[in-house]
Amino acid sequence: MKFKTILLFLFVSFTAILQAQNPEERGFVRLRIYGLYKPLCRLDTAKLNTNDTLLSLSPGVHRVRIWEPTLTLIDSSINIKANDTVKYSFMVQQERAFVVYRYNYRNYRSVRNRRLFFSPILVAMTVGLGMYIEQVPVERQYNNALHAKDVYSRSGSQANLDKQKGDFEMYKKKYDNYKKLEYGIYAAAGVLAINYVRILIKQKKVPIPVYKQQDTLLSKVDFNIYPSVGNKNWLCGLIMKF
Repeated sequence: MKFKTILLFLFVSFTAILQAQNPEERGFVRLRIYGLYKPLCRLDTAKLNTNDTLLSLSPGVHRVRIWEPTLTLIDSSINIKANDTVKYSFMVQQERAFVVYRYNYRNYRSVRNRRLFFSPILVAMTVGLGMYIEQVPVERQYNNALHAKDVYSRSGSQANLDKQKGDFEMYKKKYDNYKKLEYGIYAAAGVLAINYVRILIKQKKVPIPVYKQQDTLLSKVDFNIYPSVGNKNWLCGLIMKF
């Protein structure tokens, strides 16, 4: 047991001496990416999932690729020197095609919402106003006219007869005017409803803005399907050549 301990001690000491005589040269780099939180970043063959990191790398040139859907691909390189610390910063930007698409889609949605939601609300308000006129002013004038007619039939003096007759004619005139207003409002509601149908047909013909990615980015994505023997089913996945 003592002999084995001595051999282990000698081996560890010899290894430490060799490492001290031949230290591996390394360099340090601080890699920062602005404009996006945790983008898809690949340093040589290693995948990074951060936008601010400090790495220890071997001296030389290393390839950096940064990409995210709708963003412009960054394909660059960094140069690392032994026993030195360097800083590299990259700013990711959205593709111009995506910026134009987002602007066009925002306008499309704004126009669509005005067309599809403003007209029904206006139709409902118009119908509601017509129903209110029918239930309140028209009904009130109708009851007032009936009351004046009833009082007129029971009046004894000529003065009361003339007064109740005048009231009856006044209430009847107001009743007729409110009914005309009610019919006019319902007619306006009908016109608005027909116009809403026209708007629906027109909106149906408006093309929806579509964002088309660059062919160079789409060509980086492959679709794979493979069997899983343990689970006895098929698995599929997307692989990006990145």
